Amino acid sequence: VFGSVTTFFTVIAIVVLSFADLSNVVNSPDPPSYSIVVFTGLPIALASISFSFGGNCVFPHIEENMKNKKSWNIVVGLALATCAAMYAIIAFAGYYVYGDDTMSPVFLNLPKGLVLTIATLFMTIHVLTTAPIYLTSFAIEVEQYLKITREFYSPWAELALRALFRTGLIVICTGIAISLFGWKSMSIWALLWNIFVMVVGIIGCIIGSTDAILALLRDFREMDTNN
Repeated sequence: VFGSVTTFFTVIAIVVLSFADLSNVVNSPDPPSYSIVVFTGLPIALASISFSFGGNCVFPHIEENMKNKKSWNIVVGLALATCAAMYAIIAFAGYYVYGDDTMSPVFLNLPKGLVLTIATLFMTIHVLTTAPIYLTSFAIEVEQYLKITREFYSPWAELALRALFRTGLIVICTGIAISLFGWKSMSIWALLWNIFVMVVGIIGCIIGSTDAILALLRDFREMDTNN
């Protein structure tokens, strides 16, 4: 509930503050410019999109705990559509007002004030409390293997052990094990989609690496010039 409230508040705050700042931006000595495609921004865009829709690792456990599992497709579809709509609204408002000068996060562009401070605080707390969710799948599997369940412990003991174990996971940043041979059971369309994602990722890696190397070379040249 807290995450939903903070997210909706932040979306509204960003849109309102952006358009409230529109007249100042347009009338400034350096009005914003716009680009149709910025290829150098592809790597950070892919990373942001992947993180934004990265909750799929807990989908199986959410579906498992649903009372009406047959409604899963509708639920997950509406959830993802809602997330996409909110991201699109923020992207439109931010880029429409600030153009190529839009920074990441867009909070850096918005006019300072109480609303921005509250939105920033809310999102910071939201991210910190949501990040451990990405470890849920791995944690549940290991906890079952270690017999950290109510079958072997009292409810309070189970809660304490799970809290201790998951805190340890967060501290040491344990990743989720992924099968190396899962592609064999994929349909042709699923396999093609994964290949497409890999190709786009490789392209993003090449563009990002090239841009980073060129920026590094420019910095070295500037250092030599200054010396």
